[in-house]
Amino acid sequence: MLRSLISLSDQDVECVIDTVRDWCSQHHCTIDSRRGRLALTTAVDLIQTTGFEALPFERQEA
Repeated sequence: MLRSLISLSDQDVECVIDTVRDWCSQHHCTIDSRRGRLALTTAVDLIQTTGFEALPFERQEA
């Protein structure tokens, strides 16, 4: 999992981690849980396969 993060830019890594942490919070799990690791892997794979550059994450107030 961490190896795949190395291939991303610093901005993309920060964005992915922030986004996955927020997703995990909304789904009542941690980033280290099975679901959290799957979300992180999926996010990294999406960026790598599409060439999409992650945009800075903006938290929305509930």
